[in-house]
Amino acid sequence: MKKRILTLVAVLLASAAAAQNTTAYFMEGTTFRSQLNPAFAPLQGYVNIPVLGGVSVNMNGNLSLDRILYPVNGSLVTLLDGAVPAETALDGLHSRNLLGLDTRVNLIGFGSFTRNHRNFWSFDLNLRVMTETHLPYELFDFLKRGQSTTIRDIGVYAESFIEAGFNYSMPITDKLYVGARAKFLVGAGRAHLNIDRFDVSLNEDSWTADASGRIDVTAAGLDFETTPTSDGRETFQLDDADYSFKGPAGYGFALDLGATYQVLPDLQVSLAVNDLGFICWSKSDTRTGVMNKDLNFEGGGHRRPRCARSGFRPRGIRV
Repeated sequence: MKKRILTLVAVLLASAAAAQNTTAYFMEGTTFRSQLNPAFAPLQGYVNIPVLGGVSVNMNGNLSLDRILYPVNGSLVTLLDGAVPAETALDGLHSRNLLGLDTRVNLIGFGSFTRNHRNFWSFDLNLRVMTETHLPYELFDFLKRGQSTTIRDIGVYAESFIEAGFNYSMPITDKLYVGARAKFLVGAGRAHLNIDRFDVSLNEDSWTADASGRIDVTAAGLDFETTPTSDGRETFQLDDADYSFKGPAGYGFALDLGATYQVLPDLQVSLAVNDLGFICWSKSDTRTGVMNKDLNFEGGGHRRPRCARSGFRPRGIRV
């Protein structure tokens, strides 16, 4: 009879991720399980097929899936779809709506037991892409009702890095098993956009918005075509970016810790804390811009707006 594993505590932190793939966590013997708790060991050694060896997409936030997707005529649509009434779409939203996405793609993975077949070691090379968004209720209210409103604090954060980790797990007693994974991180790039103010006015044939915000982008080889202004500053457009990869944009280190304890023959308690660490991003590869501008959108009614190009004022950009 297979053991029925009951996880009483599973604390899995991943920078932005507060929830993980619980299905894989409970699948005894899978190689991907050790990514969630380094104390877990598979039933035997393994060599992963690149990319196909493990792809994980984890979502977290304060919105349930049934508040984002709605069934309409036999298919699923988002809450912004015109077929979803505004009252229904807005009913389940919070004043500050959070949504995070953590994608992990295994590039290389292999592991093996030691000679005593009790200690287990593994090495994994993963590509990680993590995103966070925080969107206020007023933004969804404007998109659904199309009324003038005041919107504050819109934020989007994304980062990508390569993660090389070495994992080792071993028994302490007959009931206690512990594991740790040390991970070296190589940053590919990151972007942080925060719009402090986005006041929208809807007229008969146009939309106007008074917006202010800030953007920070870090990537080696990234540059923007800038235009001098009369006040001595420079402006750039986001779609005028010129990028050619020139190497890592940051380095870091992280640690995963885990343990399991066999309370009863059919009861096991497990605990894991993941991604305790940091990435130091290169200041010389960071471009910063601030925006304080009136935006104009052509087209009235419920037609999709066409946005006029807006400029950011960069700080510390060399031409």
